[in-house]
Amino acid sequence: MKSVKESVTETKIIEKLKKYPKCSELVKYIFQDIELQEMQEYANNVSIKRLGFNDHGPVHMRQVAINSIKMLNILHEAGIPTSLEQEEIGTFEDSLCAVVIASLMHDLGMMIEH
Repeated sequence: MKSVKESVTETKIIEKLKKYPKCSELVKYIFQDIELQEMQEYANNVSIKRLGFNDHGPVHMRQVAINSIKMLNILHEAGIPTSLEQEEIGTFEDSLCAVVIASLMHDLGMMIEH
């Protein structure tokens, strides 16, 4: 079951992506994926209990996504193209989707026991 903080953070992400339909659908799909949710929670468990680190779970991953969206938008508004745009193989929205996926999955390696 998702915590209140996790749900609130998800709502913020969806709000930030509302003008990007592909990314909006992508995050909604990811947020509903039970297996990914369990992987994020287990990564957090390993991080805190076994490694003695701080939060590396679902809330942290969503906070990273919010910050990544903000940073990419700052670059976009400054007229700095993403690699996909520069190489003419994708749009800004494609780049945004890639950044969001990376943000939401960046700590899954914590699931691997050390």
